[in-house]
Amino acid sequence: MASLQDLDLPPDLRQRLLARGVRTARDCLHHSVTDLAELLDLPHSAASALLLSVSAQSAPGYVTAAQLYSLALIDNSSQLRTFLPDLDAALRVGVPPGAITELVGPAGVGKSQMAMGLALSAALPRELQGLGVTAMYIDTEGKLSVARMQEMALARAARAFAEQPGPPAPPGAAAAPAALAALEELAMSALDRVLIVRAATLDALHESLAALERQVPQTGARLVVLDSVAALLRGGELGGGREQMLERSEHVGRQAAALKVLAERHRIPVVVTNQVTARPTGPAAHAFQGGGAAAGGGEGEGDGHNAAALGTKWAHGVNVRLVLERQGARRFIKIAKSPISPNLAFEYAITAAGAQQVGCGPVTATDGAAQVGGSVLALPIVNQPAPEGPAWDGGGGGGWGGDGGGY
Repeated sequence: MASLQDLDLPPDLRQRLLARGVRTARDCLHHSVTDLAELLDLPHSAASALLLSVSAQSAPGYVTAAQLYSLALIDNSSQLRTFLPDLDAALRVGVPPGAITELVGPAGVGKSQMAMGLALSAALPRELQGLGVTAMYIDTEGKLSVARMQEMALARAARAFAEQPGPPAPPGAAAAPAALAALEELAMSALDRVLIVRAATLDALHESLAALERQVPQTGARLVVLDSVAALLRGGELGGGREQMLERSEHVGRQAAALKVLAERHRIPVVVTNQVTARPTGPAAHAFQGGGAAAGGGEGEGDGHNAAALGTKWAHGVNVRLVLERQGARRFIKIAKSPISPNLAFEYAITAAGAQQVGCGPVTATDGAAQVGGSVLALPIVNQPAPEGPAWDGGGGGGWGGDGGGY
């Protein structure tokens, strides 16, 4: 809250407040009118007027709906796209700024692939349908592969070259090497705009999140990616006792608060990946898939349903939750939580260029994906219930190719 030095107060009152240890608006507002009157030796009416003045100057300002709409139009001109056109349209032109967007799903489904692809979407120049801005990428699992990002960047350059207007090349003719090389050079320049932070411990992660408050404006970053938010909390750094569970809950709250403030203060999208855990079937277990191994395996396999890790405290901090899952060889991404979008599911594939939409429009039961259309989409939020000991164990696993294998 604001310092008293920043408020428009009579100089003598400000000095008396500071002399008595009242240094911020918060300190002042914690006192009642009677307390302030006694503390500053003021008439009751003067103490009341002082509190009203400090309160009015400290309260958040308001904006009109028209102003917010104008701001949204400006944001749309530089909004981060997933390169899944129908998903972008459902999310109102991509990943929203000023919000936390979560990618949650079992290992091997493509969470890290999508996270790397979004970082590239921010960093690629506009000639390659990117934003040409800096992205901050915090890697807690060691899954980030610069070689894979390079492959994605070059594949997008090749795709942009193939989509260039002009007469078709004669059969057997080689591609124009100079034009393609120029696009590849543009694509490779994007790697200079992806700033990578490795955080292998909880302390390192908290320090990295705190440093972002300074680094985001310094670097001009317009995207922050955290891959993953759950890995360090579910690893061996914290034990499984009751005190450790409470400590883990505090860490979850700190991470959520830091990311929320970062997104809102700098009006940027914050994208995080989250793991799943197996929970027993029951009213508190919201389904991802029909159940463990039959639905494609990965982290949290076993009886019951898969649910998003970190529980309700974390879920309430998330603005948009995108659930990724597999049905056999097919992959689907669902809008499970969004303040502006309907609950829809879309099919995608992981290609050399990253995530790519399969088919057109949302999937339905007639697409042969009845289970996908009717599982998580029937529920507004997919949460793991509060941690209860051993259920926290387990983790991500797998290599860089789609969180756990080749893409």
